[in-house]
Amino acid sequence: QEGVGLPVPVGSFIDPSNMDMVASILRYNNATGEVDSYSLHSGKFLGSSEACLEGRLLAESSRAYARSGNVVFDDRLLAFVYNFWDGNTVLRYSDHVVQLKPK
Repeated sequence: QEGVGLPVPVGSFIDPSNMDMVASILRYNNATGEVDSYSLHSGKFLGSSEACLEGRLLAESSRAYARSGNVVFDDRLLAFVYNFWDGNTVLRYSDHVVQLKPK
């Protein structure tokens, strides 16, 4: 993953601050008169359609990672421990496992 922090495989970690983007759709916004990104996670508009497109890319990389039999976490440290040290991390911290709906 890009950014600061422990190295984890691409798709193995979704930052909680990105969950709204990952769970977003394109929806007409009456307030702006445009099609904007709308989060199914929070029930709020996120802004331009770019956020939805970015969220789709994040979701697809995590879906691909999960299809290979791995687990996606919402905590970078847990993703690191799971991938490089202890595969049983998923059993102890199941509340940090991200469940993505199929495409």
